[in-house]
Amino acid sequence: MKILKGPVRLTLVFMLICGIIYPAAMTVLGNTFFKDKAMGSLIRNEKGEVTASSLVGQKNDDPKYLHGRPSSVDYNVYSQAEKDEGKYKGPASGGFNEAAGSPELKERIIATVEKVVSENGVSKEDIPIDLITGSGSGLDPNISLEAALIQLERISMNTGIGKEELRNMVNNSTKGRFLGIFGEETVNVTEFNIELYGRLKKN
Repeated sequence: MKILKGPVRLTLVFMLICGIIYPAAMTVLGNTFFKDKAMGSLIRNEKGEVTASSLVGQKNDDPKYLHGRPSSVDYNVYSQAEKDEGKYKGPASGGFNEAAGSPELKERIIATVEKVVSENGVSKEDIPIDLITGSGSGLDPNISLEAALIQLERISMNTGIGKEELRNMVNNSTKGRFLGIFGEETVNVTEFNIELYGRLKKN
């Protein structure tokens, strides 16, 4: 029994530190200094109701709004009929899993390219790669700045809002490079569309 005392004590100490003290300390620090992020970066409307999270993309095919990346889980959007049929399995995330030589991959890319060209009146060569490929989670709310800018003509035509004003709105939803040197500038589609919705609602 004496042989077990040391390991048991060590186990209890680490359970106390890792299972109680550390989580409690991180929760307090997070809610004190990074409350918005710790609570899920939630976006609320004028009534204070939660409408979205800036960390999660939302499906939107309306020509008046900015469109995000293709999603393997369709941004978890299902119709009531699909839910009734049992096709909705609850919140999920994941990427496309086709192999490089998969016919399904080729068909999906061709269809996506044709859709982007048709919607935005751009050439295939001008389409940023992120408007064709899905993210690893299928829920990414961000697209490249170039991917946002090629959509402004369509949005302007369908909303009557000038491209200069739309560009300013894009700037409001743009996040710079990490530490100023890593990655690229990205536009948060969810944030942009919520701002645009508010702008259209005022008209």
